[in-house]
Amino acid sequence: MSQWKYVGFTVASGAVNMQTDQMFFSECEKGTHAPVLRFYSWEPWCISLGRNQPVSVVNHEASRALGIDVVHRITGGGAVLHGDDISYLVAGSRREPPFDCSLEESYFHLHSWLINGFRDLGIKAEIGACSNSQPDICFSDITAYEIHVKGRKIVGSSQRRGKKAVLQHGSIQLKAHSYFASRIFNLPDCSSCDEFAEYLNSSSAGIYEFLPNGLAKIDILKALKRNFETYFSIKLY
Repeated sequence: MSQWKYVGFTVASGAVNMQTDQMFFSECEKGTHAPVLRFYSWEPWCISLGRNQPVSVVNHEASRALGIDVVHRITGGGAVLHGDDISYLVAGSRREPPFDCSLEESYFHLHSWLINGFRDLGIKAEIGACSNSQPDICFSDITAYEIHVKGRKIVGSSQRRGKKAVLQHGSIQLKAHSYFASRIFNLPDCSSCDEFAEYLNSSSAGIYEFLPNGLAKIDILKALKRNFETYFSIKLY
């Protein structure tokens, strides 16, 4: 049975979180670190942009006024508002599961792990169909193999593939802050803040909406950790 390093839930700034993800990816790429699963959150709240995404998607005046940081990820994809979420990182060798396969297959397996964890909690989530959509704002659309509940996206993920290692990280929304998000992102053409907020609310959701009242964050983390070990037949230490 393979052994993976488990890094328990931590809270840090956007810059520190992205530096940490970069460190794990670089060490796995060099072969000097065991494969790793980690969970984390963001303080202060932060917008993460895809690796090559222009900063113009952000309303910087609004984000500064609200004390929201802005960082770039080492992965692609659209902008994500972090703060009321659980973020995860999975990094390991391209020679071992879940990365010893195509990009699409690795997404499928990692999202199947998350879905199993959600089902343990009572959330009936599904994997979206293949899509070529590349939205500027991550939670405004369901792209290929992403996780949703009745058409409302609850997890956004992105991946970086190196020569020897792969990193996937993502954001599990606890609560959807659609009205708030509509004010810190620059709006699509011909959209008012209220219209954009309504659209975001129809396309995304937080998992607390589907969970019993009072379920603690630690219970969510335990379910995801337990199902990671079971799905991939590995031991976390």
